[in-house]
Amino acid sequence: RVRRQAPAHAPEQQLRVGALEESLTVSGQTPLVDVQNAQRTQVLERDVIDALPTTRNMQSVGSIVPGVKLSRPDVRVIGVEPELAADARESLKSGKLVQFAAEQVSQTLADGLRTQSIGPINFEHMKLFVDDIITVSEAEIYSAARRLAANPQTVAEPSGAVAVAGYLFHGDELPKTNNNVAVISGGNIEPAMLAEFRKSA
Repeated sequence: RVRRQAPAHAPEQQLRVGALEESLTVSGQTPLVDVQNAQRTQVLERDVIDALPTTRNMQSVGSIVPGVKLSRPDVRVIGVEPELAADARESLKSGKLVQFAAEQVSQTLADGLRTQSIGPINFEHMKLFVDDIITVSEAEIYSAARRLAANPQTVAEPSGAVAVAGYLFHGDELPKTNNNVAVISGGNIEPAMLAEFRKSA
């Protein structure tokens, strides 16, 4: 009979690293950094906006017309809007709120003025402080926006160019004065549209 007996001590085992490799790639290229354009977005509280020393706060934009008429009653205030969205003009003429069809107002280039009807509060302000409202065609809006786009300081979206369009093409409907002021409000224009305006200017 043969007996096999396990060794009293198990053999010691060790693991060793056979080899270690590390690769490092060095490139002379640097990431492209745009040093010509920068944008920073920040949300401001209402009280901060109201305290800004500028005419571009939310209240002052809406108070331009009453402020002018109350301080200078002799100044005539003429509104301008697209022919396709002339609900304010028709409301002022008729003395009551007039509503335009959505299918019609949506066709104007001046997307900021695509309202079917003005609100009752705005209407009461208009009756008190606006002397007249004239309308401009789509071609006239396009031409005015294109002219404004040629100068970086007067870039305006189509809705912001309607007042200039009224001055450029409907002088016979405006008061005969030595001084005329066109309020250019709204420079939120799409880059593609701005490029088109500047290309055709």
